Amino acid sequence: DSLLYHMKGMCLRAIVRDKINKLLGNKNAPQSEVLEIYNIIDECGEAFEECRIINPSNEHGYISHIQILVNVIDFSYSISRFKNKTDFLRNLNSWLQEKLDLAEELLDSMKLQTQLRMNNAYVEQCDLSLQELYENYSLVIEGWNNLLTKTITDKPIIRRSIIRAYVRRAKSWDTVDTKDIEKILKLIEENIQEEPQKGNNIYLWFQAARQSDRIDINTAIDKVSNWRATSDMDESLYYLGVLHTIQAIEGTSISKIKAEKIIRELSERKRNAPYRTHCYEWFGNGYFLKRLVPYKNAISRDDTNELIFNTELLEKVTGKISFIKGPEAGNIELTCGLSAFFIPARGYGFSRDKDLNRNVIFYLGFSYDGLRAFDVEAVD
Repeated sequence: DSLLYHMKGMCLRAIVRDKINKLLGNKNAPQSEVLEIYNIIDECGEAFEECRIINPSNEHGYISHIQILVNVIDFSYSISRFKNKTDFLRNLNSWLQEKLDLAEELLDSMKLQTQLRMNNAYVEQCDLSLQELYENYSLVIEGWNNLLTKTITDKPIIRRSIIRAYVRRAKSWDTVDTKDIEKILKLIEENIQEEPQKGNNIYLWFQAARQSDRIDINTAIDKVSNWRATSDMDESLYYLGVLHTIQAIEGTSISKIKAEKIIRELSERKRNAPYRTHCYEWFGNGYFLKRLVPYKNAISRDDTNELIFNTELLEKVTGKISFIKGPEAGNIELTCGLSAFFIPARGYGFSRDKDLNRNVIFYLGFSYDGLRAFDVEAVD
């Protein structure tokens, strides 16, 4: 079971930390003892991976693994010949480069799963630990770019490392410079060609693509469909449903059928998930992927915890009230034919007796449990 594998991983982690502490800073550390540490790290990682496979939502299977990966990178620097972390990172051996890539990938997964807990202390600490590995982003990026000109076998890992260094330098995807976004898209396209089965490449592509003004929804659907085919992550299904919903709203009838199917499947998969009704993404007024507005940019809350909608980024959608069960539950049929849940008692105060089939406009959020309508207004 998941707990047993986590316990095994933690026992191995305790053993390897003890060995690391004995050799920390020793520039003449015996190679045999260093290799023993590396082997235990791999065994420890296998246990945490089994933990995640059995229970993907158990954050400890991610956090514990990230922590030991950061530990071993720091340890390796402490026993290296390099005088600063920048030169050390520029010259990572393939095993350590792979561990850095894995730590960042696990952190990406954690961030996806804990979007609602903005102050998740574990995630923030892991993020900070990885951030502290870098001293000079520009020099590290330059060094890794130079590696790509050489004959090496782990170029996809190097490219992902470069991409994440760009994002870390900018603090977030939202603030990455446009020219760097184009570089990132080029790097990740090369990875997708070389590693078509690795869904994490497409996740990174999607993060970059939504910052671009030139990538349309159809292109994104093709990419996210591949992500879905190569990954069992619910996030890939969620974003595929969101993209097809946007296409349906913009008039593509086949996307309406696909969106309905995906929404049903995802709702069933997440029926017992704690945050299934939360809207991670919202329908916006931009073009292409800028139609997607993340939760943190879409809404805020006032002193009484009421929602405040970002009218500069969001766009209202049209539909009609198709069903009202009572004050707390109803459905709106969007003009495109999809259905969104709403709370009739909020705001205007809609009732079953007088408001069925009434035309309305509203802000649209995308949850794991389906579409949700907010700030619903009558328009007739």
